[in-house]
Amino acid sequence: MHTNIAPLESHDVLIEKTDSYIEVGGAGGMIFQTQQMFMLFLMSLGVPIYLLWSFGGVIGFIDAFYREEKINGIWVDVLDPIQAFGGIGGFFLPLLGIWLLLYRVHVHARKMLTQTLPVRFNRQRREVMFSRWNKEKKCTEYRFFPWESVCAMIGQSSAMTTGGVFTTASLLIGINSDEKHGYFWGTLQTGAISKVHAASLWEMIRTYMEDGPEYIGEPSPLTYKGLKQQHCEAYDIDEQEFGFWRHFWWAINGTWLGIWRINHETKKMKQNAETFEEVVAWSKPIPESQWAKPSDELNHYNEILDRIDYGQGRTLLDVGDIRVKYPYSPKKLPK
Repeated sequence: MHTNIAPLESHDVLIEKTDSYIEVGGAGGMIFQTQQMFMLFLMSLGVPIYLLWSFGGVIGFIDAFYREEKINGIWVDVLDPIQAFGGIGGFFLPLLGIWLLLYRVHVHARKMLTQTLPVRFNRQRREVMFSRWNKEKKCTEYRFFPWESVCAMIGQSSAMTTGGVFTTASLLIGINSDEKHGYFWGTLQTGAISKVHAASLWEMIRTYMEDGPEYIGEPSPLTYKGLKQQHCEAYDIDEQEFGFWRHFWWAINGTWLGIWRINHETKKMKQNAETFEEVVAWSKPIPESQWAKPSDELNHYNEILDRIDYGQGRTLLDVGDIRVKYPYSPKKLPK
């Protein structure tokens, strides 16, 4: 239903837009993971660099593999196997150990991303596709649900630090399970700057579903400039205040690598979705005469909200439980 909140023009979770559907999801959250992995990679170089420095460089490090031994009255350098294996092991084992850990983290993340599909909102059918991983069957399950049965919830929290107060929010989109009461069958959660920002993201999706693709922007892959803008909005600072040191820190902490990784993994997720023939067929455009229509109940609530609450400047975040406030009674058909 209408929210009376301006929709976002676009967002990096919008990864595909066509006349019949939009795809929402992607590989969000990978920047922080990539930063951690990059810092571990740099730490893995610390021991080899220290060994080379302490022995005076590569030549000094290699010389440490040898010991002097007197042979036929002459002192000569002889390779010491124990020192050689110990030195080589001390040089390479930290590298191999941490690199193996990083590889396993990368493989696990890739596996998790391939187990589910991005959420697709089909405006012509007025249906939404959710997916989940079935641990028992070891396969991806997907189902198509009515658009008007989808739930959207917004959460917001604030924290105080020495640097000030900052706020984070999230948008959770889910579909109730018909198997377990009180559980979701499938969900999509994405971060936001504030609850209004989260509501604007939802309004972008709703605008597409109710009004059409021309009313929202195009998919926008995550970029350094876009991430910097999000950071400034989250901390309520001007972009001019971002400063050289923040740019420098982002340059050395793996942020750029994280941006590339998110876009790369998102591309892989889109390709994976196209391997499901039923999903591809469901996503194709259908004749306009077959398009699904909004329900009378949805029209009822939109009309009342626009006429009463929104006319007084309220938004959906302020009006409370409208099903209690404005009960809907289905129209009785004449006998």
